[in-house]
Amino acid sequence: IPSPRFVNTPFSVTIQARDMTNGIFTNFIGIAFLDSTNDVAVSPARSGNFVQGYWTGAVVISQTATNLVLRAGDGFGHFGLANPINVVALPPLNLQISGNTLLLRWPVGYSGFVLEASGSLSPGAWTVVSVSPIQIGSQYLVPLRLPGTNYFYRLCFSEQ
Repeated sequence: IPSPRFVNTPFSVTIQARDMTNGIFTNFIGIAFLDSTNDVAVSPARSGNFVQGYWTGAVVISQTATNLVLRAGDGFGHFGLANPINVVALPPLNLQISGNTLLLRWPVGYSGFVLEASGSLSPGAWTVVSVSPIQIGSQYLVPLRLPGTNYFYRLCFSEQ
């Protein structure tokens, strides 16, 4: 599972049922119980039914955590562990208008995020803002000329 993941943001996991020789147990069609070794809740707490020894689904973690290890178990003492991940809060994006300028700010501690803009909320309509952020103290600042129409802005994590 790539790290970091974000609080209250679904991410995909795949669980494989393995036999005693570590091969895929394709006859397993049950469910797995999902939790973490850090006592951090995982939602859903149960997988769906496995197909050919696999289950893929989206899980959500509702609090920040460092070195969170997801665990999948069959309820009979057999379990598997994922790699450790960090679950972090999404950065707040603040905006302010000063004359004809839109000032967009977010905390410096959130590396890997890029500012995107769109004239609509359609999934394919977002583009990276070409103005590079300026670091002022503990904040990034992007000054933009106010657009003549409605525009939407968001911070998007760029997994590189």
